[in-house]
Amino acid sequence: IENPRCGLVANGSEEGKGSPLGKEAYKLLKEDEKINFIGNVEGNQILTDYTDVAVCDGFTGNVLLKTTEGVAKGMGNEIKKAFKRNIFSKIGYLFAQKGFKEFTSKMNPKKTGGALLIGVNWVAVKAHGNSDGESFESALNVAYKLAANKVVEKIKEGFVK
Repeated sequence: IENPRCGLVANGSEEGKGSPLGKEAYKLLKEDEKINFIGNVEGNQILTDYTDVAVCDGFTGNVLLKTTEGVAKGMGNEIKKAFKRNIFSKIGYLFAQKGFKEFTSKMNPKKTGGALLIGVNWVAVKAHGNSDGESFESALNVAYKLAANKVVEKIKEGFVK
């Protein structure tokens, strides 16, 4: 994304919301003209197209990630129950099956494997604590792509400009 919209995760969209660390980060992000900072974003905006980048501390990010995974898993279970309700819902599933499989694959954390840890001088990919072999392989692929595309160097260049 050429000019990604960057939002700071907070408990409200108003400028004064957030933890002391978040409020300080808000000032830094707002002052940096190289960042397309759109202000605070709330949890319900993160998975929409409202923001391209959600900035937060590690604790908040971990809670957000695990909560999102739990909600997705719970919704998936409820959708399965709904399609198993009766013969008509089972027939409906047959028509929607391809779309659900594509969606499930897209949302599968094992396919992503990990995310770039920013703030170090080399490629460091953080994988989930309960990663299995498939997840770890995906994390290695992410690391390879980041290194091959010199992402860390490009981020550093962005701070120098």
